[in-house]
Amino acid sequence: MTIKTNQSWRGHRLFSMLLLLLASLELTTTNLMAETSSRVGSSERKTYLSISPERCVALREGQVCYQNVVLKWQTKHKGNFCLYLEGATISQRCWSQSDQGQYEMDFQSDKSRRFVLRAKDTSTELAGADMIVAWVYGNKKRRRASWRLF
Repeated sequence: MTIKTNQSWRGHRLFSMLLLLLASLELTTTNLMAETSSRVGSSERKTYLSISPERCVALREGQVCYQNVVLKWQTKHKGNFCLYLEGATISQRCWSQSDQGQYEMDFQSDKSRRFVLRAKDTSTELAGADMIVAWVYGNKKRRRASWRLF
């Protein structure tokens, strides 16, 4: 009985030390993240385009999916930027002298689409984000047998 109690005490002590180690790691990570975000200036900003939500789910394959989405973007420097559906010549929305923006829209498509951010009057893609269209049920049609018994 003394051995079991002694082993239990060691296990409890090890568990306590592990908890303290995890707590100190969490505090260190939080402090590093706060320090990093406070040091990030306009010269260190990244260019990105994000979409939320990233997935639209239709009931059956081939059906149009409807989803309200928010597109957010950021660039390193201010400028004139436009948001496009990939392959389109007409922009969804444009911004003047901005280094960030947000656009809310009703997404409607039967297939996945890519949105791109471009500098105005250029075809160079600065950032992109994909809207994935998925479905609950596939569009599998039952195969008919070439012969029947009845």
